[in-house]
Amino acid sequence: MGPDDPSGLERLRYTEGVWRWIAILGLLVMMGGLALFGFTILSVFTATERIPRMPTMLPIAFGIAIVGALGYWAGLAFGVPRDSDFGRSNVHYGPQFIGRQTFYGPVDARVSVTLHMERETIVSELDQALSYLSLPRKEDWPEVEAAFEEVRGAVEADAQPGAIASRLQYLASVLKDAGAVAGGANAVIEAIKALAGTLGPAGRTIFALLGA
Repeated sequence: MGPDDPSGLERLRYTEGVWRWIAILGLLVMMGGLALFGFTILSVFTATERIPRMPTMLPIAFGIAIVGALGYWAGLAFGVPRDSDFGRSNVHYGPQFIGRQTFYGPVDARVSVTLHMERETIVSELDQALSYLSLPRKEDWPEVEAAFEEVRGAVEADAQPGAIASRLQYLASVLKDAGAVAGGANAVIEAIKALAGTLGPAGRTIFALLGA
């Protein structure tokens, strides 16, 4: 029934009413016809005759399978209500992030999970980079650490991109005011850019702040 569901079994889950029973009956008839067709073919190869005759059951079995397939496909085609969640349960629209590249379009839920895991990985990298960072004024560290914890909390909570971006922008601003960005803290800057790159349009302000 489609490249993502060639067997139609996923669509069958959302089929309702009499069409569901037609689809199930059609599936059983199709499978029975195919089994009979296969058995008939096998009997040709196992025949003891030197020139085996084509069994009369062969076209009948094939016809049964065709009728069952038509019933199955008809049930799937007409049995799914318009307000069904079929085709929407695993897909939403938003930024899709693969290999630290962002683009926009339909996003599979599995990709969303991967994106969340990637963000957590980048936050760990940012945490490690900050541990090696030197600031001109030690009194700036509490504010930097607090801003970073806000970013970590938003990522761990799988917050919306805008919420993560606002916290990340604040962290970038604090670091810039503390002189870290101007001081060439490359690992920190690259980690911030990587995280911003997963946030779609919401992350563009961070790139602008860092002059990227």
